[in-house]
Amino acid sequence: MNRKICIVTPCLKGPVNNGGIGTAVYHLANHITHNLECDLDILFTGPLLNGSCSEWIEFYRSEAGATLYFLEQVQTGEMPPMLDSYWINERSLKVHLWLKDRNYDQIHFQDYDANGFMPIQAKRAGLGYNKTLLTCSLHSSFEWMQTGNAIFPQKTFEEIVHVYMEHYCAAHADIVISPSEYMLRWYADHGYSVNNGVVVQNLFDRQAEKKNPPKKIEEICFFGRLETRKGLEDFVQAIKKLSIEFGESFPKVNFLGRQGLMTSGMLPCEYIRAELEGTDISYEIDSSKDAFQAVDYLRRGDILAVVASKSDNLPYVVVECLQNGIPIMASNVGGIPELIKSQEHLFAPGQNGLGKKLGEMLSHGWTPVESGYDPDKSRAQWTEILSLSTAPVPAARYTPEDVTICIPYFNYPDYLPQLLDSLDQQTVRGFKIIVINDGSTKEDANRIFEELQDSCSSQYCRFLARENKGISYTRNEAARLAETSLLIFMDSDNLAMPDMVEKMVQGINYSGVDCLTCYAEFFEEGNEERVKAIYPPLGPCLQAGLYYNIYGDANFIIKKKSFEKTGGFDVDRSASFEDWEFLARFSLSGMMQDVIPEILFRYRVTSAGFSRNTGRYGNFNRIIKTYSKFLPDWAGQLVYHTYTSVRPDLLLASSPHNSDLSVKRQCIFSIGKWIVIDHPNRLAPASLSIRIPSLLHSILIAISGESSVSSNYRSWRCHLSSECGRSYFSMKIGSSFSGKLIAIRALLDAAAVRKSTLFDENWYYSRYHDVASAKMDAAIHYAQCGWREGRDPGPHFSTSGYLDSRPDVRLSGMNPLLHFDRCGRHEMKSSGIHKGIIINTPNEGVSRSEKSS
Repeated sequence: MNRKICIVTPCLKGPVNNGGIGTAVYHLANHITHNLECDLDILFTGPLLNGSCSEWIEFYRSEAGATLYFLEQVQTGEMPPMLDSYWINERSLKVHLWLKDRNYDQIHFQDYDANGFMPIQAKRAGLGYNKTLLTCSLHSSFEWMQTGNAIFPQKTFEEIVHVYMEHYCAAHADIVISPSEYMLRWYADHGYSVNNGVVVQNLFDRQAEKKNPPKKIEEICFFGRLETRKGLEDFVQAIKKLSIEFGESFPKVNFLGRQGLMTSGMLPCEYIRAELEGTDISYEIDSSKDAFQAVDYLRRGDILAVVASKSDNLPYVVVECLQNGIPIMASNVGGIPELIKSQEHLFAPGQNGLGKKLGEMLSHGWTPVESGYDPDKSRAQWTEILSLSTAPVPAARYTPEDVTICIPYFNYPDYLPQLLDSLDQQTVRGFKIIVINDGSTKEDANRIFEELQDSCSSQYCRFLARENKGISYTRNEAARLAETSLLIFMDSDNLAMPDMVEKMVQGINYSGVDCLTCYAEFFEEGNEERVKAIYPPLGPCLQAGLYYNIYGDANFIIKKKSFEKTGGFDVDRSASFEDWEFLARFSLSGMMQDVIPEILFRYRVTSAGFSRNTGRYGNFNRIIKTYSKFLPDWAGQLVYHTYTSVRPDLLLASSPHNSDLSVKRQCIFSIGKWIVIDHPNRLAPASLSIRIPSLLHSILIAISGESSVSSNYRSWRCHLSSECGRSYFSMKIGSSFSGKLIAIRALLDAAAVRKSTLFDENWYYSRYHDVASAKMDAAIHYAQCGWREGRDPGPHFSTSGYLDSRPDVRLSGMNPLLHFDRCGRHEMKSSGIHKGIIINTPNEGVSRSEKSS
């Protein structure tokens, strides 16, 4: 086949020690290039944990005939800050920007980390990939792994987004490939739809000569990642009991696998040492071997591989043992029974079932396994998939003539002409426009409206005026007057991108959904050239949409019948967030919506915006009430009383000035004993607030004189406030001086970070290659921005985990590592909290073998 194929993966054999996804990609790559002779690119999106980029690029070129790219090295263009985004959707966007113009015949994604989310979303909206087949392989979704490890969500909102994106890929990829029947059942049992799912076992070519059964098991090997889901605790407890029963004849034990996650929060190596201390078991912990080395080690023939998983898909450790004739016993979970047909080699999960079966094998010896893995069938199925083409483009049902753009207008005489001009520059024609003057109170606003009405004689543009009734009522009225089957809502202070109407209509035709929102570009009034931020809505993730507006702005396209069926915008004028409320209610009602992942309009941030002049309590309570209508009474009350656990920023204040979309989290930190810097906007504002005790304020007045302070009142925006029983005097300072204060604070914090025993400079550089490549000081980077980005200072401290466990620290804006060193360590010790709450399992595992004495 003369085809051009790309595999996108967060895990790859070589750059990462081992793992099922990386192994599957490696063997698939070999099949594509060697057996099918296709051109293959591999885009690796994960962290480089072994070797160098150039080393692995050469390895995959020579061994697999593929061109390897590292996402951290590819150029996708600079992006402004993204509102309410996390690494997972930012990474997927970067993947999309790199892929969209490369014209592959097929692109293969994995469910893990949802790299394919935005490419799949873009194809669904008709933004590209029309001739490219997009697949998603179900290896190990985040939720599946967390439940297998018996771990509750640690970073609630981020993990909700993570789960939604992974399951979106499974629901909307052209083909979904599951290595086992089990994983398809798991998705169905948990209520997640899978589009065009097929079962195809992973590829594996290596076939060793069958060995005679070993006369005696000389070594027991725990084979697989050292974590709870893989049954590490069950295995350790089982061998402790068996070692007493068998005494001196009990074999040596090897833990062969990289470090993983444990429910207790402990590092696996610490857990093993603690549990086996004082026993007569001779053991070794070996996390240094890659997949190739591990198999070569086990092929010795007298080593029994134990796969003790509590849940598993179609584990490669089992396939590797079957194909290499390695003695094996495994738990009867997930897709393992699809690989091992002989029941005598399977056991019930848990330490009792494992201990019983292991005792039998040590007493009576091991017998050959009846394999259910068929490599020939797998190669034939993959060959068939790799020959497929994408489905044809659907026929267009709607045209621009089916669109009416609904524009409410109130006191924006300077901006409405700009909006209409942007609509006049659209790449398509034939749509209608309805502009309703919602009782503007400014004389020039009414004059401009009348002039525009007189100058626009087109039958496609209609102007109406009446008394003020509010933006929601006005939008509903325009929708009622529209005679087309599609509606687009726009605010009169925003601007349309030239292809907005074309791509919105195209998106409705391709996706078949009822409503589509889109990305927006934020800019401040008076500064149209500077992009302040990008707003990338996620889509109808109902769980996340309760806490943040991940649905989109009111600038959306919608089918008129669907709009009317939902009841239109809520006309309550006491609170804002009417667009968020409508889109949430729209999805809760069972209507279909999605997002066009492209910037189709520009959002002007104005001081007069309604959402910036209403109370936060009323605005957010509007969303809570909407969700509560679809919930039992007790569930609605639960949501209300636990809302701030996910939105701790709402604990700060109910000031209407904090309700802007661009103000999501408040950051407060101190310099010295008294001065407190209040940084309310994460988008690098032009100035910062400094709060000082009122006593110091009085001294300043005495020194500088009352007149000089009052003369600066307006320019410095001074005011008195109180907090925790203390009075504060606040004043606004210029960005140049505030920037120097922040730099000083970063240097002071960096010095403290370096002194911390939990900071590991070498680990930081190896984990975060962007810091190393930029030649930045690791301590300064962590102190200044690293911890805000969720980065960890070393392998034994979790920044996000600590902040999630201490909302007071998150609210204070203090560096979590410094808070732990100064306060948290003592507080946890005195309160009896286990230190595991801050332990973070390093991805690279243990770098050398650890032997018991």
